[in-house]
Amino acid sequence: MNSGRDFKKYDKIYKKQGILTKKGGLKGRYGAIPKLDKKWDRYGHSCEGQPQLNDVMNLKPNSMIDVGCGYNEFLNLVHAQEPNIILAGVDIACPGADILAPAHDIPVDDKQYDMLVSFDCMEHIPEEEVELAFKEFSRISNRIYLKIALAHSPTRIDDEPVHVCVKSKEWWLDVSKRYFPNSAIRQHSRKARLWENIIIYGDNSE
Repeated sequence: MNSGRDFKKYDKIYKKQGILTKKGGLKGRYGAIPKLDKKWDRYGHSCEGQPQLNDVMNLKPNSMIDVGCGYNEFLNLVHAQEPNIILAGVDIACPGADILAPAHDIPVDDKQYDMLVSFDCMEHIPEEEVELAFKEFSRISNRIYLKIALAHSPTRIDDEPVHVCVKSKEWWLDVSKRYFPNSAIRQHSRKARLWENIIIYGDNSE
């Protein structure tokens, strides 16, 4: 999920995967996931599976918005476990999202969602827009749960890196605390040189 200038970049990915159809993309709000082209593998997916699902659900959200939702895979899992939770998925380009918008300008009401989640999205946002995104997150929700990659991705599109904001865990935590004072690193995972992630959980409620 990036700025508006990256729509064409992501269109190339989704066209390659065959999901930009004349009829508007995926079937249903949390519909079937298309079969991926091997070249792009899991690109555009936000699904984190059972461990992340359990962690999020243990925080007992009553409504949730997923920023950089891709095909709404994570929301599929949430909906299957707890169908009464109000859900919305936001993405800048994927036609499977409920809302097409950049992370720093999401057209929803103030504090409309109890929790904002985002998986493998923040590193795709240009550095100059990251703080704007956090400011927008704090407008939308009092709680965030963000999985962020700390390393460069080997995937490139037109010779451009897809991770455009690769920073240290301290940098990300500092930005988060400006808008969610009760922020902390909930998990830190590392495997080899090309795979390192953190999960930040933040709360700005009084």
